[in-house]
Amino acid sequence: MLESEKTSASKKEVQLMKKERLVEELKMVGLTMGYLAVSLSILETYKSLILLQQGINEFQHNYIFALVEAVLLGKIVALTQNLPFLKICNKRSLATAVFYQAAVMTVITDLGGKLEDFLFPHSAKWVHETGDPFALWATHQMAAMVIFVVLFAVREIDRAMGPGKLWQLIFSPAQSSKF
Repeated sequence: MLESEKTSASKKEVQLMKKERLVEELKMVGLTMGYLAVSLSILETYKSLILLQQGINEFQHNYIFALVEAVLLGKIVALTQNLPFLKICNKRSLATAVFYQAAVMTVITDLGGKLEDFLFPHSAKWVHETGDPFALWATHQMAAMVIFVVLFAVREIDRAMGPGKLWQLIFSPAQSSKF
């Protein structure tokens, strides 16, 4: 084989590897966004039911915001996963790393909630008038932490086992899920 043919073949392999990596990254971001959309919609259902008790129907607004927030948070998770401040605890136990990442993302979610309150002050006012604001905040914090603990635990376990192994273990028939 000529040197130019080897170089051309090598370039094609690199391009193919980049495409495969891009497809894998897009799949992970899509799954993350889907998981967050479902999870945040559950939180918004809780919020909407509280408002409905007061005769205020905000289901549509809350679900739209949950979907927008899921897309934004999904992108944030994808973009920040390799930043040093999120990897501070990666050399510690899996539990420590997961709880730290979940806490950081919960704070980011809170900032998103503050933005929602700023953009839609009537909705924030209604929620605070329906009950104890601290209890609502604490409930939201616990739910957000659980959402992110599950997300980051699954991601870290999959990374530790090898890409795709956890998915295969969970979703493949028992006889073919050997890893």
